[in-house]
Amino acid sequence: MWRAPVPRSQHGPCATGRRPPRLRRDGSLTHGGRRRDLDADGWPEGETELRVYGNGRYQGRFILTPGEGPVPPLLARLVAVTLAGETGAVLDAAGPAREG
Repeated sequence: MWRAPVPRSQHGPCATGRRPPRLRRDGSLTHGGRRRDLDADGWPEGETELRVYGNGRYQGRFILTPGEGPVPPLLARLVAVTLAGETGAVLDAAGPAREG
C-alpha cells in the first residue's frame, strides 16, 4: 500500500527533475511511456504521480509514495484515480486561486 493515507499534492516539476511513473485512469502504471506489469514487476521504487484534471484541464497532481507490502490491488488504484478526478472537478469549479 501507499505509505501515507493522504498523498501529498504538488504542482510543477518533480523534486528530482525526472518524470516519475504515472498511475493512469484505468489503474495501470506507465513509466517512460511504457506500461509496467505490476503483477510481474511490482510497484516501482520512489514516487509515482497521479495527475489531477478538472473539465479536461490539468489542475496538478498527487505524489504517491509506496509503502511495504504488496502492490495495491486494481480496485484500490481505481479508488485513488476516482478521488483524484473528484478533486479535479472541485478545483475546476472553484476557479483560479486569488492572490491577496
